[in-house]
Amino acid sequence: MAVAIVASASVPFNQRPIQQQNNRVTPPNQWVQGLPKDNTRIQAANRLPDGQLKTYKRSGQYLYVKNGYLYRGFQTDKVDIIYAEGNVVYIKNVLCGAKNYFGDDFWVQGTINDEGTQITVPLGQSVYVSGDEEAQVVLGFGSTTGSGDGVSCRIDEGVTQAVYAIDGERISFLGTSGLNSSSSYAATGLMAYWSDDDSWTGFIECNTVLTQGTPVAAPEVITAVPDGCRVVTYAYKGNCVHADRTAGWSMTQAVGKIDVAYDDDGTVYIHNPLWRFNLCDSWVKGSLDQETGVISIPTGQ
Repeated sequence: MAVAIVASASVPFNQRPIQQQNNRVTPPNQWVQGLPKDNTRIQAANRLPDGQLKTYKRSGQYLYVKNGYLYRGFQTDKVDIIYAEGNVVYIKNVLCGAKNYFGDDFWVQGTINDEGTQITVPLGQSVYVSGDEEAQVVLGFGSTTGSGDGVSCRIDEGVTQAVYAIDGERISFLGTSGLNSSSSYAATGLMAYWSDDDSWTGFIECNTVLTQGTPVAAPEVITAVPDGCRVVTYAYKGNCVHADRTAGWSMTQAVGKIDVAYDDDGTVYIHNPLWRFNLCDSWVKGSLDQETGVISIPTGQ
């Protein structure tokens, strides 16, 4: 089953100051009524209910707006799903990327069919309430429009629920598409918008797949090397290839210095290995092959 964009309204990106939520989750038995908005607004569970808790690691894309431009990120972290009585499910942090801005304690309610093959989540549920309680961030379904620094989102009010297909321990979000080379700004997916003026929060999630297993954690940021490391400073020379959205590709001569720290156990730390980002204060960790003199640095740091 898939959902399609039919009737829609284009809304701009509205960057508002965010006040973080209290991230504590309290016991069940209380419901919160969302602000009224046509027929898509429903009562959303804000408390942790009883049921079987399963944790999934997530993959897929999420899109976000920064400085007017649309960027693509790759989903990490986890999703918790509680399977409660009466075919009811509760999903925590249903929208990837948004929890960094809206807190990590929001749950949405859905249902699972009798066959256990499909989860539906009614849209219009609130995942954040503004500090002045005058507006909520609610779930919707839409697509990106525009290009360059004029990217906006088109809400499809004809789609009233998000649909997930279950295949064993794998759950896939249906009816979405991420950014690709042939349509660099066109994507559809689960998104969030403000309830008072329907402006876009700047997040869309695409091609989500949930699988059970150890969640992919955010990379460790190393800001200091262990005591006792021998630090050697090397001259740095090479070429830096840079891609700019407006100017295209360019190449710059990269010169300067780089610090490498050697630990007694063969671990090696390199300070700011990317020349273009050499104003950061972080290290990446690798290992030294004593026989070949080759340093290997795992990617993903």
